Formats: sequence, structure tokens, C-alpha cells
Amino acid sequence: MNEVLAGLVCGYGLALLSAPLVAVVMLRLRSRVRFLALAVPEQTPVVAVMVVLFGFTFLLWTGLGMVFGLALLGFNDRVTEGGLGSPNLAYTLFTLFWTAVGFAPVALPIRAGRPYVAALAAIFAGVFGWLLPYLAEWGSIASS
Repeated sequence: MNEVLAGLVCGYGLALLSAPLVAVVMLRLRSRVRFLALAVPEQTPVVAVMVVLFGFTFLLWTGLGMVFGLALLGFNDRVTEGGLGSPNLAYTLFTLFWTAVGFAPVALPIRAGRPYVAALAAIFAGVFGWLLPYLAEWGSIASS
């Protein structure tokens, strides 16, 4: 179960990293993106936006981290060969696939936010696709 704990830790770290970045991007883009202008009016305090985003990202990323940890556990039972800089190539390809599926629908309609969504997708893929398998391995070494 080191994989699930590693997923939780990766999700927690991603939440700490992404919440402030998403808040800054939302505030920068709200003048150009109609949906954001309606969701986050000019009078909305930045602290209120941050509190909501922290709550959302902690639930989202830690939950996804545990799900990806369970997926890694399943992949480790079947395919353990490495590749692309990861100890488990099949799991990393699985993560890259779900990164594209999850972030493409957000990036396509919001033209002004595409670079930001692409950066968050790259961070997501790096944290869950490469860091998570290494953290899971380090946990099993420490418990031996």
C-alpha cells in the first residue's frame, strides 16, 4: 500500500503548488474570459478565491493521487519494466493518457489560458507519472 500513500503525498504536494498558481491565473484571465468574469467578479477578495481553491484542490488532487496510487499498485503486479525515465513504463503511459484526456477539454475552449493549462498538465504528468512511482519504491525500501 506504499503506492496509495505515495499518491496521497503527491496529490497533497500538487495541491499546495497548484492552488496559488490557479488563483493567480484566474485573476489574470478574468478580464479576457467571460466565464471567469462571471464566476469571480472584480469585487471578490483574493483571499476568498484562495480559500475555495485550496479546499477544492486538496480534495481533487489527493483523491486522484490515491486513485493513481491504486492504479500503480495494479500495474506493479503485472508490468514492472521501466522506460521514459520511470520505473514503470505502462503506468507512465497510462498517466500521460489521462493527463491528455483530463486537460484537453479545459485547454481547447479557453484560448487565453492554454499556456497555463499546458503548464499545469505538465506538472500533473510529472508528479503523478514520474514522482509517484519513485516515491512508492522509496517507501518499500524504507519498510524493508
